[in-house]
Amino acid sequence: MFNFIKKNLFFSKKSNLYFLGLLYSLILTCLSFFITFYTIFSNKKTYIILILFLTIQFMVHILYFLHIKKIKNLKWNLIISIFSLLIIVIIIFGSIWIMYNLHSNLLQS
Repeated sequence: MFNFIKKNLFFSKKSNLYFLGLLYSLILTCLSFFITFYTIFSNKKTYIILILFLTIQFMVHILYFLHIKKIKNLKWNLIISIFSLLIIVIIIFGSIWIMYNLHSNLLQS
């Protein structure tokens, strides 16, 4: 199936890579929601599986959307990787901070 998508779905190779990245991201996201919604595994196993899916999806985004594998200068690879990790850390800790403040502010009354 993926060979068909790579060869016949779009006209340019760049469009094929974007579509494959989107397809992989959607599959990983749907699997993550399915595992957490239906509580198939125990909490510890669910956390481990979700961290695994997070890591795989991060790699998919780096390879298919940021095109780090195509940049020949290692300095730019490092800068892009550090910036991506910085954005992820800001989003994660910002979300935790907002949820903590909402929780503490809603329970005060």
